[in-house]
Amino acid sequence: MRIYEFALVLTEGAGNGEAEVKKLTAEIVSKVKGKITSTNSMGLKQLSYPVKKALKGWVMFMEIEAEESEMRSLDRNLRINEQVLRHLIIKKE
Repeated sequence: MRIYEFALVLTEGAGNGEAEVKKLTAEIVSKVKGKITSTNSMGLKQLSYPVKKALKGWVMFMEIEAEESEMRSLDRNLRINEQVLRHLIIKKE
């Protein structure tokens, strides 16, 4: 398994609180048989510019362990998910 850094911006309506957003994120990662090793939530932030007509978003940074083939599946699922405004997956060396 490899370690990846994962940045995620979710819509303001993704959850009523930080706990709900973390739960939603954990569900997304568990779908691809990944394991979250660390999480850093920056909370609900004002975006610098509108993204998909949203002005605010939940910002999360995580380190996850998963297989490379599963990360492709995660990327595809995040593109489809309407609650995800932006995401970035980087392989950690």
